[in-house]
Amino acid sequence: MTKQELTRLAPPSIHVVGGPAVATGRDFPDALFAGALGAFSVAPVILVDGQTPLSGDVITEIQRIAPSVAIVVMGDFNAISADVESQLNELAPTFRIAENAYNRGALVWSLVNPGSRDVILVTGANFPDGLAAAGLAGLGDGKITYLVPPSCVPPAVANELGRIQPAHVTLIGGPAALSEDVEHLVRCT
Repeated sequence: MTKQELTRLAPPSIHVVGGPAVATGRDFPDALFAGALGAFSVAPVILVDGQTPLSGDVITEIQRIAPSVAIVVMGDFNAISADVESQLNELAPTFRIAENAYNRGALVWSLVNPGSRDVILVTGANFPDGLAAAGLAGLGDGKITYLVPPSCVPPAVANELGRIQPAHVTLIGGPAALSEDVEHLVRCT
């Protein structure tokens, strides 16, 4: 079954609110964050090669989705080339989020009303914990995910935690994945 066939299995009662997020399937951080963003904004995630032209199936799927808002392009030009972004731009306006994986969450979530949010911190150094975090984040409203290095919290993420004032901060992964310094929200220097 192709990824396009999987998106068609979604119940018709699901109304797509946000534009699709497009991420490379070659590496995991962009796709992990795109999944969290897609769950939060009720928008599909489309994985592409990023360096080769879009396939006909991907173009057809984006046309079927008919985004009414911008397609979010996750990652820099090493992840999704300018040529692929141009192809996407022919289908709908695009908005590229090219910050590094650790700052990306802070940038996107800074645009969200803090409200009552719970935060999930997960290592950006490996993907299994991130997959578990995506499932947890998708279980309820108000759960947002940040990728952090194993040993500290990047300043941009720490600033966002200060702005949001989360009721709960959940760490996904054991001490090898996230150190006690992350647990105590020690900023990276």
